[in-house]
Amino acid sequence: MPNKKVLAQQRICDWMGCDLTRLDVRATYNLLYTASLLVRAHVGVALCLDGIVAPSPENGLAFIPLAPSLTSHVELIWSRSHRLSPAGQAFLDAAAAYLDEDREQALQ
Repeated sequence: MPNKKVLAQQRICDWMGCDLTRLDVRATYNLLYTASLLVRAHVGVALCLDGIVAPSPENGLAFIPLAPSLTSHVELIWSRSHRLSPAGQAFLDAAAAYLDEDREQALQ
């Protein structure tokens, strides 16, 4: 079974209508901030989720939505056996509250 990176690349190729063997990926990233530095240096472009970095004329970044849109499933995972820091617990509580609110709106 292909790994998640290959599956993601295949999904992008399917969206673009290209062959995976012709996709020229020069780098991947874990932190969008790091990728944004490469984009600002004109090394390439970054495919990312909207809202993670703030594009502006000052930082030279622009967010261009894919058309037709391409959505992605995002998972929030943590170890129940590991005690979270106060900041980590606050984030988890805020995420849970947001998801509960989103779920209620979807049901209306």
